[in-house]
Amino acid sequence: MLENIKNGIAGKLLTGYIRKKNYPEVKFSGFFTNSLSILIIMPDEESELIKAKEILDAFISENKSVYVFLPEHKVSLINNKSVKPITFREEDISRLGLPKKELKNTISGKQFDIVIDLNRADNLFYSAISNYFDAEVRVGFVKDKSDLYYNFQVPNRINNENSYRNLLNSFKMF
Repeated sequence: MLENIKNGIAGKLLTGYIRKKNYPEVKFSGFFTNSLSILIIMPDEESELIKAKEILDAFISENKSVYVFLPEHKVSLINNKSVKPITFREEDISRLGLPKKELKNTISGKQFDIVIDLNRADNLFYSAISNYFDAEVRVGFVKDKSDLYYNFQVPNRINNENSYRNLLNSFKMF
């Protein structure tokens, strides 16, 4: 019950922050083709993180500048010299499960053409992170309140491989 209350408060705080940003309308034609820098928020689950590495390889092969956001202790799992990590530690997460002010200040202002959240389950921390970076296009999987966090959403399948494949196929259309 306490967890539900914390999530409710965190959700309201995040909703207020996002509404203040007043995002402009986005034209999606060619957004992927024309993008140069992509930030990928890696999945929290280690098993999914390993599967998501295919997405990194696909974007690198498209000559995109690829950055990843992930916990500091998981950087070694990426093992790709072409990818630039942006890391955080457990201490950077508040009691409500949102990024602390110091982390928010560190990452706000960093600009990317696209921010992609690969977390398929609801996670307010990563949803918040996807909105703290400056990006015209914020991509995420369909989940609770995802309309608020992402302006481009991909259906979430039961199988993570199918979900990630769906994501890549969606980008090929743009």
